[in-house]
Amino acid sequence: MPGGPSPWRQVGMLAPLGLTLGVATAIGVGLGVLVDRWLGSGPWGLSVGLLLGVTAGFTQVLRGIRRATRD
Repeated sequence: MPGGPSPWRQVGMLAPLGLTLGVATAIGVGLGVLVDRWLGSGPWGLSVGLLLGVTAGFTQVLRGIRRATRD
């Protein structure tokens, strides 16, 4: 399309990014809780899982934004 990418295409690529961040965080927290139950390590597994989940989510959000603005 002349003049740049279609705005509808960008909306379609950016719409699921909020869900991606939430799901990645939930998976990290879930795995952290499981590690805490398995090892009896208190809140350490939860804390590490939360940090890893948020980091993974933000990484995917940034990749999605780059992909949507590049095309």
